[in-house]
Amino acid sequence: MRKLLAWRNVPNVGQGTHQIRKGDTPKTMHIVQVKFCGSCNPSIDADVLFEEVIKMSGVSGDVQFTCHDSPEAKLLLVLCACTAGCAALPDFKGYTIKVAGETLDAFYCPREKLSSKIVDKLKGYISEVESNG
Repeated sequence: MRKLLAWRNVPNVGQGTHQIRKGDTPKTMHIVQVKFCGSCNPSIDADVLFEEVIKMSGVSGDVQFTCHDSPEAKLLLVLCACTAGCAALPDFKGYTIKVAGETLDAFYCPREKLSSKIVDKLKGYISEVESNG
């Protein structure tokens, strides 16, 4: 429940409209399911990291994060606060980005670069999806 409290009053988080309009052009909303570990032995603050990712990715308005299982989600973001990476993963068939301490998809990434690297991966995935139709 602690993690859910951090989501209050944060724009672009939750379950809502899956499409937005920029001008008169409808654009697909990319739903990202987020899974946190229990933060029993944290080496990073996953809440702060997630808030940074929201702020950095919310600029384009085409990404929505949800903590709920969502059949529309094509991307799973797993945020583990230590390198054990122990978060129980849901049965998910889409693209996954996993943070475990100072690692991103099993490669070392210094904490100060984690949020921007996550957003780069999100943008890369979205570009790939949009170019493939």
